[in-house]
Amino acid sequence: LRVEWNASDINFGPTPVSLYYSKDGGGTWNVIKKGLPNAGTYVWKIPAESTQFYRVKIVAEDLAGNESEDISDTNFIVDGKPPVTRVMGPRDSKSPVFDVTYRAQDLGGAGIAKVQIYFQMGDNNEWHYYGEDKDLKSPFSFEAKQGGRYGFKLVATDRVGNSEKVPTATTRPDLWCLMDSMKPVIKLTSFK
Repeated sequence: LRVEWNASDINFGPTPVSLYYSKDGGGTWNVIKKGLPNAGTYVWKIPAESTQFYRVKIVAEDLAGNESEDISDTNFIVDGKPPVTRVMGPRDSKSPVFDVTYRAQDLGGAGIAKVQIYFQMGDNNEWHYYGEDKDLKSPFSFEAKQGGRYGFKLVATDRVGNSEKVPTATTRPDLWCLMDSMKPVIKLTSFK
């Protein structure tokens, strides 16, 4: 993050500026860097800790010990955590077209930008990309091309690019769903 400022005083020394950050909206302050020259900019490597309540404070002190400070006007979000998703249902379906319900939560606070749906069939560990849930709301409609067991996994990405991992052969489905649209065949044979 590039922190920029304007500070002026005829009695500044060579390093009159100090920068601080808060993770709780200004309740407590941590040092970014003390004793900076009044260059008007500093590149700060933000901690990976996620919160919606980051703020930055700048303090300038002249040679006589007079201090002024300014704090960022609003909180800003630092999101270092990927979203978490979970397929909830169904466990079975009689129709090849069915709604798959899920829960998606962004733990970092930036908000979810994309939810992608992956599936596998039967005991095959191969994952197939099915599509993207455009409205980002459960459920999404899935169409099975044939009967059998379908495993589902979601991959969500938040607005700052944090993402769950794309499933691999060793990834287990969140849920298995049996799609069977065929009625059982039955014939009474005991009476003559």
